[in-house]
Amino acid sequence: YADRQFRHQHRVFLFQVLVVGCWARLLYWERSGAIVTKAFNLLDHPDILVKFLWKFAHATEKQQGRDSSVTLATREEQRTFVDATHKFAENGTMNVPSAAATELARKSRKPAYPVCRIKVNVDNAALHRSPNSKPRCYLEFLICSPLYSACATPGRGTRCYLAYDLCEGTFRFLKDTWWVSRPNHL
Repeated sequence: YADRQFRHQHRVFLFQVLVVGCWARLLYWERSGAIVTKAFNLLDHPDILVKFLWKFAHATEKQQGRDSSVTLATREEQRTFVDATHKFAENGTMNVPSAAATELARKSRKPAYPVCRIKVNVDNAALHRSPNSKPRCYLEFLICSPLYSACATPGRGTRCYLAYDLCEGTFRFLKDTWWVSRPNHL
């Protein structure tokens, strides 16, 4: 279940409750693995689960593990994305195989994933733009179904998208990957 949630939702971490009979455990998942509590008896200590669920219900989406850089697209953005994918599939491009463009258009007609807006911070915006565009400190994309998604929760969690750049009005290949955070690590 954790694998599927990480694959279908944009998350930084995930909480789960595991109940087997009258025993329960709380789990905290992230890309490095899971932290699991000791098993506790629900009949003897129902307060543990009640406190957790109360705190979780009152937490913000970010505190619940949602990635705050990803939001659902507005209706107008959804229409923009679908129209752009159809034009993209019809016109093609030298940089993207026609099969990938056709697959993107097919997925956009009946998306298994919602259309989302992703905001990507850029350390050096000049390196990530066209010569004729203005410098930006972040890039914004519309995405839908990934072309590739990693199968396991632990690890980099790589997902690859053909993403529509809202500023440039073109499609880009966007690779979403979690990196190890270490000093002096490139």
